[in-house]
This record gives sequence, structure tokens and C-alpha cells, in this order.
Amino acid sequence: MHTKFLLCVLLVVFAFVPAAWSGVVTFTNSGSISIPDSGIASPYPSTITVSGVTGTVQQVTVSLLGMSHTYPVDLDILLVGPTGASVILMNDIGGGYDINSVNLTFDDAAANSLPIGSQITTGTYKPTSNGAAYSFPSPAPSGPYGSLLAAFAGLDPNGDWKLFVVDDFVQDSGSISGGWQLNLTVEDIPEPATSMLLGGGLALFFIARRKMRLG
Repeated sequence: MHTKFLLCVLLVVFAFVPAAWSGVVTFTNSGSISIPDSGIASPYPSTITVSGVTGTVQQVTVSLLGMSHTYPVDLDILLVGPTGASVILMNDIGGGYDINSVNLTFDDAAANSLPIGSQITTGTYKPTSNGAAYSFPSPAPSGPYGSLLAAFAGLDPNGDWKLFVVDDFVQDSGSISGGWQLNLTVEDIPEPATSMLLGGGLALFFIARRKMRLG
């Protein structure tokens, strides 16, 4: 009888202890980004607002959809997270080779970086910067900027994620016609108090069981 009661208590403790959770959540801003022949894009920044996500960021990937430009080496693109952490996605890449409606995904785990002076094609690449660090106009934050998306790891994902796009030289222009997509791998780990509740319940169960055996 006592053992059954203690088992019921232990089951109740387990029922109130949430398991760790990990998964990928995706957010998209499908609005087109217009890139002038020199200067800041419109809108500047393009924003994705993340809300209602529990846990912390473990991994980030970013996709630019339908990107075109007649001289991509002019492009400087910066991602800024809700806490102010920032990473350059691409800077002075691709030479003077036109790109037309390419889809670029940026992932720290990608096999390759973007080509420095040759044709950019649709694919998955590491964030890639060539040459001196670029300083983005306000309201973008000042540098220094990160070079890996791991800069967002461990942070709260909720809030505004901002994409700043600049063309840093005259004559050529472009667009990101399909907008952009943010993929967040998030892990939600139970609070320490929850773990203590579980540990205390287990300890109580085994102590009580031992006493019954000794008695």
C-alpha cells in the first residue's frame, strides 16, 4: 500500500516536470527589397519580428530569396538580432558577374564560402566577407561585426531581426524580390527549480522505500 502511494506521488512529480525541447522555427518577410545604384536599400532595414518562442537560440540560418544584381561585389549585407548581436552575411563578393533570381542560404555549417571573384549561383554558403570591414549607415549598429552566425547562439530569439542591405558603389542596382527567411533552431531546457523538484521527488521516494524495507 505504501509503495503504491509513493509511486503515485512520484508520477505526479514527473507530470509537472517539462522535458527539454529542441526544434526549428521559421519566420519569413516576403516583402521585396529594392537595391539602388548606390546607397541603402528600401526598406532599410527589412525586419522579421519573432515572438512567442521559448528557449534560447542554438543555430541560425538565413535565406535571401530571388536576389538579383548587375554587379554583386557592390553589396554589403548585415543581419542584426534582437539583442544587438550582428553578423555580416556577405561583403564585396562575386565580382562583376550578374546574378538573376538566385536563392542564397547562409549557414555556418555549409561546405563552402561564397566565391570572391566569380559567378554566384543558388546554394548554401558560409557568411563571407572580403576585404576591409564595412561600416553600415545608421540605424544599423556600428562595428565590429561578427563573421559567423554562431554569434546568436544562446540568445533569446524573440524581438526584431533586421536585415541591412547597402550598395556601396554607383551605376549598378538590384533587388531581393522574394524577401528573406530566418530559420532558428531553439532549445528549451527546464529551469533549475524544475530539476530540483524532480531530484527531490526521486530522493523522497527512495528514502521512504528504504525505511519501509528496514522497518
